[in-house]
Amino acid sequence: MKTSRRRVLDRLQIALEDGHVVRIERDDLDDGDLYGLVVGLSSRWVAVEQLADRIYPDGVALVRTKHVTQVRKDRDTDYVLRALSAMGHAPRRIDLRAETRTRDALEQASHLAPIVGFYDEHDDSAMWVGHLGELGATDFTLHFVSTDGRWDERTDRFPYSTVTLVESGTRYLDGIARFAAPAPEGA
Repeated sequence: MKTSRRRVLDRLQIALEDGHVVRIERDDLDDGDLYGLVVGLSSRWVAVEQLADRIYPDGVALVRTKHVTQVRKDRDTDYVLRALSAMGHAPRRIDLRAETRTRDALEQASHLAPIVGFYDEHDDSAMWVGHLGELGATDFTLHFVSTDGRWDERTDRFPYSTVTLVESGTRYLDGIARFAAPAPEGA
């Protein structure tokens, strides 16, 4: 069941302030749910430190708040936080200003790790991976690296309006960054 936008934002704010683990549902998108800790919030974007297998930090996802349909507190929050603490992990904070735009979300992600991934989940569920290039007024460029670590010779241009999810610092993206061929000049 879809929750009102105001209620979604309120629940995300409580999760940010209280530090509890949440499942964020995005019913209308291919790659739907996120599980983790809310580590940043604006009226347009939410940053989630993702947890793999419930207790292992796996990068940050930034998603548009308008696509969030439900926020549920995980009943095992105490266990998860205890496990994270025992592993020496302190959740990070991402500074999202009230007026954070897609450009800002991409820029934040690029500061966390050298390679970012983003989705246009309305078109298809493929993730575009690479180094961010120019961040223009209405679009941006990405120097693409393939799943086998080969860099394209050219950059691709994307409109900000198509971006529904941005990831940074995941095991998958870190693996590509670590084992890809050397990036071409300017990437």
